[in-house]
Amino acid sequence: MWIIVLPMFILLAITPLLLLSEDLLNESQQQSADQIARIVQIQHRAVVEYCRDNPASCNTDTNIRYVAFKSYLDENNRTGELFSTGSGMSSFVSNNGKLIFTVLSNERAVNQMRLPPISMIQYAWAEQNIVGAGVYNAQSSKVMDGNGSQFSVPLESSDSNVPVLVCDKESQQPSAC
Repeated sequence: MWIIVLPMFILLAITPLLLLSEDLLNESQQQSADQIARIVQIQHRAVVEYCRDNPASCNTDTNIRYVAFKSYLDENNRTGELFSTGSGMSSFVSNNGKLIFTVLSNERAVNQMRLPPISMIQYAWAEQNIVGAGVYNAQSSKVMDGNGSQFSVPLESSDSNVPVLVCDKESQQPSAC
């Protein structure tokens, strides 16, 4: 009889713990989604201000590197909401000043960051239409996410191995955010 009762008792004892851990995971993922949305929002504002002050730089199809508008990013990040350099995000501009690239600062950041479900990120800031996240491969000009999905993204070859969030801008071809 103990052979039947003991496993049932153990199962009853751990079930609440499993449910609690799932709730904590969902809460953690929601916080990550909100943080990603806020980071992208701050970066977008910094790029808009940079392009307002430097229209000639933004009216080309060439990329404006992150360092060019870092001071604008710092100004918009007064409350320190962006991640630190060791595990953070940076951005640069293309296509006449539209922000399309949101790049995690290093590969370790992608590995350490548990990307929440896409629906959570979209709920937090739907305009981004984030569809995946992964590391850029310069040889193939693609980003592969953890699910094996591949996205063609027009980054420069010098950006190989940078982690990237991939967005699908309202049925346009997927691009880096």
